[in-house]
Parts: sequence; structure tokens; C-alpha cells
Amino acid sequence: NRRGTTVPKKSSAVVWAKVLLMAGAAYHSIGADILPKSDFCGKPFLPLHAIVGVDQHPSMLDFAIRVHGEVNDGEMLRDRDGEGNMPLHCAAAFVIGGSRLSESRRGSVVSMLVNAYPRAARERNRFGRSPLNLAIEAGATWEGVVRALFEAAPEAVEIRDTESKLYPFMLAASVVSLDVSYQLLRLSPNVIAKGCCDSE
Repeated sequence: NRRGTTVPKKSSAVVWAKVLLMAGAAYHSIGADILPKSDFCGKPFLPLHAIVGVDQHPSMLDFAIRVHGEVNDGEMLRDRDGEGNMPLHCAAAFVIGGSRLSESRRGSVVSMLVNAYPRAARERNRFGRSPLNLAIEAGATWEGVVRALFEAAPEAVEIRDTESKLYPFMLAASVVSLDVSYQLLRLSPNVIAKGCCDSE
């Protein structure tokens, strides 16, 4: 640490285990005092999902990625929860306790996850939804979140959302995010012709 002292590895492991336990409790909305350490009332414990799903400082996720993200060639970055969401899907749209992740922190979290495993931006969850569409539906801004997702998977802008049946630029307009809609159209103008042809 800054004073030059060394924290014993055993103590660090204990502290981190407690942090994950509390994050998991918040993620699953369950009281920490009734949780077993192996799982969460029958739900598998996914460390990165738990950290992403609570509005904590991005440095916590950075540490979690360094600790867990490199295990088994980044397996935990590819892990899916019961709805088929990877950590990136959760960061794009996860709601915890009725409030969404703050925009600035969500932007930092999304950028970290995209940098750690860019392919996740191309993946869909069990309902066929991409991180891009989840972020747009959640009201994410262009600079904060959407741009990072678009740059990681530009082809996603030409794929209809399975739930709304709208292209991302249409979905953005429907949630009153005109700047996002404009930016997506500016960078992928061909999607307009595709949308018109589909509607005929």
C-alpha cells in the first residue's frame, strides 16, 4: 500500500471473500445473514455478475477482473446467469433495488468489461437481446455507454431487437434518446434502407 506496508495475503483473501458475499447478497436481493457461501439459495455464485450488479466504485470491478477475469482463460467474463446474461449484459441494463447503475459508473464498468472481453458485445442473452439494445432501453447515453458497445460490435446496429422488434436506432428514438438514435444512423446509414425494406 502507499505507506509501504504489506497486507498479508490471507487477510486480503478474507476481506475479498466478505466483499463478494455482500455483493452477492445485494445482487440476488437476499439477506447476507441467511446466505450459504457456496451459492445463493440455489443460484450459482457468479463473482463478476455480483460486482457489476451493485453500484460500487469501478475500482472494485477492476480488481475483480484482475482476480477472477483471468482464471481459466477469462471464463468468468463469459459466464451466464439464469437469463443468459454475461457480466456485460448486466452492466448495460441491470437494475438493483429499483435504481439503475449511475450513468458515469455504468460507462466505466461497460468500458472495463468491453476491454477485458470484447466478444461479449456481440453475444445475446437467453431472450435474444444484445448488450447494445439492453443499454439503449435502459436510457444509456451515447458517450457514457452506447459508443463503447457500438465500437465493440458495430454489426449489432443492423439487428432487430427480439423483444421490441425495433432496430437499435428505432429503439433509441422510442425511449426519447434522439442523440443515440442520430449517432447510430450517422455511423450506419444503411440501416435506414434495411428498415424500410423490412417494413414493406
